[in-house]
Amino acid sequence: MREGDWIRMDGGKVLGRIAEVIASRELASSRQLQGLGVIVDAQPKGFVFLSEQSLTEDRLQLVRRGPREAFRGTLAVSIGFGALVVLPALYSFASALYSACTTGYVLAISLGRYEAARELVTWQAGWARFAGPMVLVASLLAFDGSRGVTLRWWLAGAGSVLALVLLAFSLWFTTVGRSLAFAGLVAFVAIASFIDNRLGRAAASLFIATCAGFLVWQVSNAI
Repeated sequence: MREGDWIRMDGGKVLGRIAEVIASRELASSRQLQGLGVIVDAQPKGFVFLSEQSLTEDRLQLVRRGPREAFRGTLAVSIGFGALVVLPALYSFASALYSACTTGYVLAISLGRYEAARELVTWQAGWARFAGPMVLVASLLAFDGSRGVTLRWWLAGAGSVLALVLLAFSLWFTTVGRSLAFAGLVAFVAIASFIDNRLGRAAASLFIATCAGFLVWQVSNAI
């Protein structure tokens, strides 16, 4: 068992997700629990603690592997932040629509660490300015706040992340080359995170070093 796993309990009658594995006495003490076991986010009971003894008497049935709490937390933050910026996003949509209708151009931006890059592009190339707010609104409408255990919650979280990316980095999507570069960067981070979760930090470091070496080799050949 591991954190994030979807399981069935009570003889297969109740569906739940393992929120935390209590694998040490120290962790059990910090959670004010009497012993080892697992904390399950069960439907519709809520959070319940299953001790080692109860797990022996009524074994859990694994439904499928699920993402860890850190990833769930990231999606939850994205939904919350998306709710905060929904009004500015709608203003951005209206502004882009007005600019496209009156001039044929929209302002595309890319937020940086110290400043934002800005560029006027045709409204077709600035499609991210229009898509971002629409995806954000659709994601918030799809949100299901019932402890985040449904597919709609996941779609809302992933949609909010995509919408925020489109809004904050619309300049990256004005050309095919920029879009592919941004997609490659996101894919690199996702693959490195996946390797770190599945194979450990050493394997992830090896992957990052290999990619860096490949980029250096490509640049040296180009020069």
